[in-house]
Amino acid sequence: MRFGKIIVIYIILLLLTLIFSEQAIIDYGYWTYLIQLAAVTIFIYKKNNNYLYFFSPAFLALAYLNLSFFGGHGLLVVGSEFVTKYHDAFNGYSSVKFITVFFTLCNLVVSLTISEIKLDEYHEKPVIQNFNIFRLIALLLFLIIFSSFKIDLALIGGRGDFSYVFKLAISIFIIITVKQLKIIWRIISYLIMLSLFVIGSFDSKREILFVFILIVFYEIVSHRLVIKFRFKQVLLIIAAFTSVFYIIIISSIMRGYGNFNVEDPLEASTHVIEYVTSDYAVFALSANFEIFTVYGNSSNALNYVYNEEVDLLYGSTFAKVLFVPIPRSVFPDKPESMVNIYTQKFQPSFRGIGGSLPVVIYGEVFWNFHIFGLIFLFILFKVVHQFYKRLVLSVVNGDTLDSWINIFYLFLYATFIQFVRGAGLELWLLYAAITIPFVVVLNNVFKNSTN
Repeated sequence: MRFGKIIVIYIILLLLTLIFSEQAIIDYGYWTYLIQLAAVTIFIYKKNNNYLYFFSPAFLALAYLNLSFFGGHGLLVVGSEFVTKYHDAFNGYSSVKFITVFFTLCNLVVSLTISEIKLDEYHEKPVIQNFNIFRLIALLLFLIIFSSFKIDLALIGGRGDFSYVFKLAISIFIIITVKQLKIIWRIISYLIMLSLFVIGSFDSKREILFVFILIVFYEIVSHRLVIKFRFKQVLLIIAAFTSVFYIIIISSIMRGYGNFNVEDPLEASTHVIEYVTSDYAVFALSANFEIFTVYGNSSNALNYVYNEEVDLLYGSTFAKVLFVPIPRSVFPDKPESMVNIYTQKFQPSFRGIGGSLPVVIYGEVFWNFHIFGLIFLFILFKVVHQFYKRLVLSVVNGDTLDSWINIFYLFLYATFIQFVRGAGLELWLLYAAITIPFVVVLNNVFKNSTN
């Protein structure tokens, strides 16, 4: 793809960042992130088959990070009781200008990894799968069953409840199952599925978001829906984002935000208006969507390295994926995760009670390789984009069920933001890897029942 105009915009923003004073960047630098996202969005919008690029891992990362950086930087300038520790750290940065420049360079590098995808390489196969209501009911029952208990994988390095990964895998099969239904029945199926996630995973908004990303991606790519801001599409986009916003607010209320003491989603829904119109709504919503923590932790991590308060990690947090099956009791020098290293540095007491503060991929590559992390970032996203092209091939051609590896790609795609957010390469891959036996069995059952 030709990125001439995009590169020019990035260069102008970089020069302006360098020219303006440190105080000016502190006060207004957050606008650069919104401008960068707008420029890439307009560029992609004008492309043929633009949906392929809007849903690429690179653009998802750019949208998530730049919106978070825009809001996070702006909120830390204002300050509030909600962001005290991040506001104090922000005021002590040696160079917000350097942080802004590095994040801008990272955005440029990620933008350049978006390569051309030609649909003449794809040939949609005739539809041979008939809708099976009993299969859909069985999958929904599986979803309910996996929502009723927790799976602990601490023995192999996992933290938290891993039942979610199986629920996400089941969701993939549900989405594929209802593909041939009329839109109204697909929407009803999706709403039932999302409702089960709200009930069973209300304590993790990200998990609900991953399912939503999966639904929208599969719907648009499998039906080749070019994104044009016409009236009908604008209404659908608004409706989709309003639904996600509403679901996340309900999940947040159920987690205790606002101190409403509710017991179920229906009761939580009665407090939505009160919640969003409260005096603390802006900062509470920012906490819900992790806006200031995304920017706060990542910029703080950069500041540690910039001030030489910490040593470079030289790729150890990425190499950790090779040692996941090995218990630390067997190999005490097993590499630490970025989450563990940063949280112990910034808030050791919080880490001591099991807390974690993730650093987004931009901060992790800088802590590992300093400025040369830009090269690693480019290679990483380039590799991910190649796998994305294979995923698009399977979805557009309608042969997702031909191989379990296609389901595996879908799983990695749905949880990609988890990796970008800072969960770590090892956890991102572990999430997908532990579902492989389950996916293989379920996929074979699907194919046998179709034949």
